[in-house]
Amino acid sequence: MALAIAASERVRGSTSPNPPVGCVILDAGGVLVGEGATRPPGGPHAEVVAIERAGDRARG
Repeated sequence: MALAIAASERVRGSTSPNPPVGCVILDAGGVLVGEGATRPPGGPHAEVVAIERAGDRARG
């Protein structure tokens, strides 16, 4: 949770009208495989960024 909050803080002020959101994806073993934050308006939300960064490691 701390990593997701930190990711959201890095984009604070650049995402309006969307809220600054952070997302982390862990594999089944608890290892971080993707992290993302909401992009500026018109860009993807944090979850999409994190899934894209995780790639195939997000499966399952």
